[in-house]
Order: sequence, then C-alpha cells, then structure tokens
Amino acid sequence: MKYGCTKTINLPISALVKSTYRRCNALFDKRGREVTTMLTSSQVYTQVLNKVIEDTQRKANAHICDCDKFQKLHMYCSHVVVACKHAYHEYRNYIHHVYMLKSVSNAYRGLFRELHNKAYWPLCHKPIVCPDPEKKGNSKGCRVSSRIHTKMDIRELSQPKRCFVCRISDHSKKNYLHCISSSE
Repeated sequence: MKYGCTKTINLPISALVKSTYRRCNALFDKRGREVTTMLTSSQVYTQVLNKVIEDTQRKANAHICDCDKFQKLHMYCSHVVVACKHAYHEYRNYIHHVYMLKSVSNAYRGLFRELHNKAYWPLCHKPIVCPDPEKKGNSKGCRVSSRIHTKMDIRELSQPKRCFVCRISDHSKKNYLHCISSSE
C-alpha cells in the first residue's frame, strides 16, 4: 500500500481517495479470481491452511506438541490430529468453516462497485443538514468549551447581554469597575 501511495503525493484528497478505492477494488477483483480458480480446481481450503495442515501432520509424525504456543490460525495441536487418526475420525471436520474456500469467496464477492461520475448518482431526497455557526469551533485563539448546553444556556435573540455581576444590560463584567467609578 505504501508503494501505491507514493505515486499520489501532492494530489487533492478526492483524487487520493479515488486512487486508493480503485487500487483496493483491483486487489479484491484479483483475489476473487484467484479464489474462484482454486474452487474450480476442487480445493477445499486456502493455500495457507493447506500448508498449516501439512505442517501439523509432519509434527504429528514427529510427536511435536505446540499446545502452549500462540497459534495464528487457531488450528488444533498435532496430538489432536494423532488422536483423530487413532479413532478413525477425519480431523478436517473440526476445522472451522471460515477457512474453507467457499467462505473466502463470499468475502470477495461484489463488495466494491466502480465509482461513477456525480451526474450518474441518484437524487437524494433527504433534508440538507447545515451546522450551527454558533457551535462551530474557533479557528484562532482559545478553543470553545465542550460543555453540554442545556435550556438554561439558551438566550433570546431580542434580549441584550447583561453584566454577570449586576445583571444590568448597559455594560459587561470587563468594564464593571469602570462603570461603578464613573457613576460615583
């Protein structure tokens, strides 16, 4: 992905998103074709799981146990394979269905569609959402408080702001002392 993004340096965001979308779409198409060819060749499990199964069978013959170790694919330990062989059970029945190629092909089936020009988009009949400019954050200076506003914070537009100290509408808290000294 890093190599694919090096060609898109200094592009606008929309072009970057389209480029990433097309690359992801191409990758999903490629992987989907690979999985369908594996399905047509009558394989049941993915190549990664087939390698793990071969490794588990090899460990079962050598009596190597890895029960306490981290297992990325959550495969059973080799002694489980030996126990299934001893009881004449097919251990592949106990492998989770997620690792089967049918499940993998469902993951690659038709998730992405090609982005068309905006002229081909269907009309949207939903209301247009406009943000409240009073609740918009400041681009400069201190950030606006993220306090939750309640009914107490709502102020009528016809009412002027009042001083916080004396509740008179002629002045504010900043010039309160100046108003007191001028009135005396």
